[in-house]
Amino acid sequence: MTVDVINPSAYAARTSPFPAARRALTLSLIASVLVPLTCLVVYGYLDYDRRLADINTRLLLLSRVAQEHALKMLDMNAALVARTMDLLGNKTRDEIRQGEPQIHRRLETMVAGYPQIASLSVFGQAGDLIASSRYSPPPAAAIADRGGFHASSPWYPHPYISLPLYRRIDGETVLVSSVARASDGSWREGVISVALRRKYLIDFYSHIVGDKPGYIVSLYRREGAALLASSSPDALTGGLEHDGDFTQALRENVIYGGFVQDGPGLVAMPR
Repeated sequence: MTVDVINPSAYAARTSPFPAARRALTLSLIASVLVPLTCLVVYGYLDYDRRLADINTRLLLLSRVAQEHALKMLDMNAALVARTMDLLGNKTRDEIRQGEPQIHRRLETMVAGYPQIASLSVFGQAGDLIASSRYSPPPAAAIADRGGFHASSPWYPHPYISLPLYRRIDGETVLVSSVARASDGSWREGVISVALRRKYLIDFYSHIVGDKPGYIVSLYRREGAALLASSSPDALTGGLEHDGDFTQALRENVIYGGFVQDGPGLVAMPR
């Protein structure tokens, strides 16, 4: 008769529940790390899309408000120029000089209630100031050396918008919209210009941006020259004048759209 001798240690190892429990605990530990991490990644992706959509919505809203404001300014300028044209008729420079006090009062009345307008001015053929809504008699000032005087043409349908100009008379920085004045459509009698306060526009754009420091509303000319930005009176632009996508969109005459700027930035650009 043979008696098997059982090793207590081997028997305990075969019948012990600890290895199974250890595997279960290991799987639970892995799951406790992977499941929350997976949820975090999924939530982060979905939250990123939501935030990106919110940013796009706000960008579009800001750009549309800025566009509507710019269009209203252009319409206001056109209306003031048309009224000034009607007021002056075919008067020559000497005739305007002769009736300057009355013309000044009429121009002053036209711009009353428009705080964004620095002045409504009439310049002669040589670029000399002959009538103004702000001064009577007008000071000795001339714009013959400025681009807007020579760029304005009776045959061009759009006004010439200047770059920011430092006014020699009062030290104010303005944006000037200029339209040529012709007596019979064939010869230029001078220029009518509307000077807009640049600081007023910066304050307006800064107001619509509000307390969102990551947003900047900028205004550019048709060819891409910078006029102002909402961030600071000293900042001309939001840096887009050096962006390849922006300049290409201008060359292709893109009317409306958006793109991702190099670096952390999204851009909406209505025209």
